Amino acid sequence: MTTVPSHSSPGGGSLLRSRTLLLAGFWLTVAVVWAQFISTSFRVAHDFPLGYSWSEMLVNYQGGFVRRGLFGEILYRLDDLVSVRFLMPAIVCLLYLATMTWLVVLAFRIGTFAALLFLFSPGTVIFPIYEYVAFARKDVFVFAALMAAAAIAVYAPRRYALAMLMAVYFVAGLFVEVAWFYFPLAVAMFLNRQGEGTSTGWQVATMVAADAYLLACLAFSVLIGVGTPAMVDAIVASWQAKHPGAFDVFYRPNFLFLTFRQGLQMVIDRASSARTASGQVLGFVLTAAPLVLLVNDLKQRTKPGFLIRLWTFGSFCAMALAYAVGADWGRYTHFFAIHTFVYLAVTREPRPRPPPAPGNEGRENLVWIACALVLLLYATTWRLAHVVPAGELSIYPGSLQRLFGAVSPVFDRY
Repeated sequence: MTTVPSHSSPGGGSLLRSRTLLLAGFWLTVAVVWAQFISTSFRVAHDFPLGYSWSEMLVNYQGGFVRRGLFGEILYRLDDLVSVRFLMPAIVCLLYLATMTWLVVLAFRIGTFAALLFLFSPGTVIFPIYEYVAFARKDVFVFAALMAAAAIAVYAPRRYALAMLMAVYFVAGLFVEVAWFYFPLAVAMFLNRQGEGTSTGWQVATMVAADAYLLACLAFSVLIGVGTPAMVDAIVASWQAKHPGAFDVFYRPNFLFLTFRQGLQMVIDRASSARTASGQVLGFVLTAAPLVLLVNDLKQRTKPGFLIRLWTFGSFCAMALAYAVGADWGRYTHFFAIHTFVYLAVTREPRPRPPPAPGNEGRENLVWIACALVLLLYATTWRLAHVVPAGELSIYPGSLQRLFGAVSPVFDRY
């Protein structure tokens, strides 16, 4: 799992030294990620039962079927055995440890500088740590579904793979409906792994079945899963009977009966603000930059035909649609970057590169230093906001700027 190919070194003198440095970097990265997620989960438990995170996580079915209610119903049923105050942060933390460690493994297996830039981007693995409100949301279930989808695309028998993907994303959609926007990319990973070994008829049948499933899921969410004020009252009462402080007035889950038109208006308000929209565009560009570099580092494992390429293009459009239905643009950039990275890791492999020329130790050392500086600056000079009100700047100073107290006209939101 931790084996690193020799071409992964951006420079690095002898193979042994490069391998040792990369392995040390791998385990150090895993340790830092684990420590940060574990400490953040303690903070979530400390805040119980107040805050938006708890408001979303505790939504259940006590007032009837409603979107995002499956996880809260599970927590409600188990609360008498294990207090939700500890069970919810523990589950979220364990899933984050599993999914983010998996991303670390993928990045170090690819082993290129672009993969490391992705790994330390403030918009990817460390985003839920920077943005506390993004940690204890149901986003981690989307990443768990992505991890399962990648395993299915690579290892599952072809005849069962699509049904398995549908089952995984149906459950994930009951946890949080935004997961369904990323189902087409899961199918794209599967189709790309099959490549030329499938007939046109099989490809068309797979795509038609996937489209029908996706439309059914979205209709299910819109027509059946929308809540009502009475449902919200029942949800609040069910938890307050067990935990009197649950659902403070400010944190009632009124988002359950937010209409599509209201959500779209929130998006329009933010898009119409040049300050907010420009910050999100800049944040997206900064987050996506390593992925653009990564495409050049990797080659296709198989040669997909026109239909598969068309489906893949559509799957990226589906991910982009999330920006039109919700105001959490930083969150969707986080989703977009991680899903794109996994898609590239599953469907492509590193290009072969010649070993470094002997006798260039001095030059190789300079390359190591330059790469380390670029990585440091990229990871510490900016942060992307999870969501901001219209008119607010959505990108702001990173750790390095805060440390030295520097203020830039671009990064002026603390």
